[in-house]
Amino acid sequence: MGLSIKDRKLLQIAIPVSVLVVGFFTFLAQKFNLLDDPLRFLGAIFCVTSSYQLVVTASKNGMFKASKEVSYYGEWAIVTGCTSGIGLSFAYILAHKRMNLFLISRSEAKLEALKSELNDKFPAVQVNFLVHDFSEGCPESFLKVLNEGFEALKPGSIGLLINNVGVANYVPDRFHAFAVNEVERMINVNIKSTVHLTHSVLPFMLENRKGAIINVSSACGTHATPMLAVYSATKAFVTQFSTSIAYEYEKQGIDVLAITPYYFMSSYFKAKEPTLGIPHSSKVANGALKQLGRTKKAFPYWFHATQRVLFGFHPDWPQRLMWSMEQNKKRSEKKKST
Repeated sequence: MGLSIKDRKLLQIAIPVSVLVVGFFTFLAQKFNLLDDPLRFLGAIFCVTSSYQLVVTASKNGMFKASKEVSYYGEWAIVTGCTSGIGLSFAYILAHKRMNLFLISRSEAKLEALKSELNDKFPAVQVNFLVHDFSEGCPESFLKVLNEGFEALKPGSIGLLINNVGVANYVPDRFHAFAVNEVERMINVNIKSTVHLTHSVLPFMLENRKGAIINVSSACGTHATPMLAVYSATKAFVTQFSTSIAYEYEKQGIDVLAITPYYFMSSYFKAKEPTLGIPHSSKVANGALKQLGRTKKAFPYWFHATQRVLFGFHPDWPQRLMWSMEQNKKRSEKKKST
């Protein structure tokens, strides 16, 4: 059986790179007499292989690729959970880029106000909206109205879907302390909304043979997060779901990206002003858009990526996180009692 075109291309890259690595290592061995010292020899092997792996990893994560402008994908962007936090930042950034907006949120009053603000600041941008509370799930009646709304748009114009709507427990607690309806609410908002919106929009993107989906996950979904067990599990689902379908549809011209930020300024994490570790939501949104077409999963803010690497060196990070969450719970209870 002959080699596929993809395998041939990989060989064309792998062979010269391997020759360069071997040649470079031979040069080092002769220059520094590494063969006479086993420890120096092993150290040189480690340095060369680590450098090679770093370059390969960077390449896989899109560091050497150019990002795509959102306008490339289409004229309309769909944004859920758009009246505050990162969803609101996405809406303003996309309007600034002259993308028309199809907004979905639970508050009609807030959607009306946002539409009015966007129309005043960006008169050339069309804004449609649909009122829905995702904590109720995605019943057939909602999906029918949703598809009718999509079909009413210009054929082939849906370019971007941002599944941002999400919910978390304000106060960390052990799993047994949560009521069943609270658990169901998180599953409905964080998982079902993402799955159903993605399922509804994909046929339109496939017909156009291009499109992009950004699913807002969380760094909590990349490691064990005690006392946020359900929330972190729902976000782990979002990340796995996103990266899996990213491979399914990349050859059809559809880019899927899961972003995994830590804390940023939002209705859930309020701060007086942005800090290095807690940026404004606009930085996270801008970072996410810059990663489109470059990778399938990303920390959209550089310091969050650094945090995740540093946490990985901790011998028992989840145990340390457990202690931190317990302290957060005590502070919340004390604040509530005063």
